[in-house]
Amino acid sequence: MGLRGWIIVLALTQDTDTSLKDAPKIKPAAGKIGIWRSEGSKLETLEAESAIHPDDRLGVKEGETASFATEGPLLVTLRAVKAAKDKGLALERKKGRVVMKLFDGDLVVQSYDSEVEVHTPHANVSGKGSYFTVHVGSGSTKVVALEGQLTVSNGDLGSVNLEDGEGTEVKKGKAPSKPTVMQPDWMSDARGMENLFNNPGLETNDFKGWNVKDAAVNALAARGGKLGLDLNLAGPKTKKWFYGRNVFKTLKPGTKYMFRFWYRTRKVECDKTPVDLILHIDLCSPDNKNDKFPHPLKASDGRWKCKTVFHEAIAPNFRFDIMVEREGSYTGGVFMDDFELYEFPK
Repeated sequence: MGLRGWIIVLALTQDTDTSLKDAPKIKPAAGKIGIWRSEGSKLETLEAESAIHPDDRLGVKEGETASFATEGPLLVTLRAVKAAKDKGLALERKKGRVVMKLFDGDLVVQSYDSEVEVHTPHANVSGKGSYFTVHVGSGSTKVVALEGQLTVSNGDLGSVNLEDGEGTEVKKGKAPSKPTVMQPDWMSDARGMENLFNNPGLETNDFKGWNVKDAAVNALAARGGKLGLDLNLAGPKTKKWFYGRNVFKTLKPGTKYMFRFWYRTRKVECDKTPVDLILHIDLCSPDNKNDKFPHPLKASDGRWKCKTVFHEAIAPNFRFDIMVEREGSYTGGVFMDDFELYEFPK
């Protein structure tokens, strides 16, 4: 680590307000989290919710991944992060919120409408309600914003803002590189949590469990595997037009869930005017009242974009639809792939 890296770490340590009494707590969500305890200098496996001292270090075994939840709420996945003195991942409280320090390896971070900070020897990463990856190598840090906006900086050397699908690399002693469209080498698909969608990537080449209209499964629509969903919007449409998927008798009322998928629009127009689509969430309440929530799907021609929605279940069933913004004659379409529905750890 160079002098500037040490300055970043020391400055962060001096600005924290973490004590044993108010140390941030984490709860294992998937896989095995290793923790190097500063008190006693010993390595152990984290089995249950635990307070993390600023000098403790989190990590995973070589070749493994693991996830934990912490306040915010935040969901964090680790890979190639070694739990040892002056290595791994540290958590501290700074100005009332949790800040992470990553010394090596890979992180995937999902924040739920909350501010988040990650500090590395080469860069500081900050955002709110964001989904992103961080990779720390021997001489640089790579950051990719999968969803939401991020600011990546290296002290007085400069900073950049990242939008969906953009990434940057920060080398030791250098300003962050110009944002470019980038996909990380590794993502949260391997985090080990149970996906409540069967056939989430449509790799079985059928529509079992789906309501199908104007759609097909083909290789053109693939993002993560060999096949994906190709949704064709050509022709007259009304606001009631939809394409959707049901999940029956699976959710636990009162529990929070995270729904995510990837999409790429193809010049969607209504009466020759560009328009956005609408993701429609139906929580299927028994009385069918106040349980339908629209979320905009912004145009993403030429690149895959991620869409994440958090919701609290009010019934065992769940449904999502893709709807048009207004009535008219439509052209274009949208590719969709890699659907995920997870119970968000408490």
